[in-house]
Amino acid sequence: MRNRDLWQPTRVVKIRGQFRPSSDRRMVDVSSRFIVALLCRFYDQAICRYARGKLLDLGCGHVPYYQMYAPLVSDSVCIDWPQSAHSSPHLDALADLNHSIPLPDNSFDTILLTDVLEHIAEPQILLREIARVMKPGGCLIAGVPFLYWLHETPNDYYRYTEFALRRLCERSGLTVVSLRAYGAAPEVLMDVIGKLLAAVPVFRLLARDYG
Repeated sequence: MRNRDLWQPTRVVKIRGQFRPSSDRRMVDVSSRFIVALLCRFYDQAICRYARGKLLDLGCGHVPYYQMYAPLVSDSVCIDWPQSAHSSPHLDALADLNHSIPLPDNSFDTILLTDVLEHIAEPQILLREIARVMKPGGCLIAGVPFLYWLHETPNDYYRYTEFALRRLCERSGLTVVSLRAYGAAPEVLMDVIGKLLAAVPVFRLLARDYG
């Protein structure tokens, strides 16, 4: 990762040993705080369990999970879209993730793909490229939304069931060792209510003053 010494927490912050959503509303909108808190726990658990060796952070944006994986890996490489809405000084390369990844075969022990796959028009191409650049025995840590509003339009293409994810991975030469949901009906309901309330000016004002 370029400019490691300049890295600062953005979307995710560590407070008293736990990762939580940033209170900076430029990074995490008040309507998304609940779901981002769930994601923090999900990614922290997965990264602690599987991250090792040389890591590739694909579609990394501001590299929000760097503080989670930095103590666990020997090196990290960050790649994002040329047209990304999350410009960052930490990128090692720019690449259209619908096409080939400009990296050699068998290069990485761990690959991180956080909330990216739904924005890929040709997901099978990306997963085959991930399998190509991953070392034998390496691990992909990926997360996608299922019930979630449109975001980063027009580049928002899919919502995946667990069966679609398994099929995509297996057809790409990847073996699924763990696949689990990070929310259920109550969490989805709370997220939807939060987003509906956030659309009402008086509630946004209250959240800004007291949140």
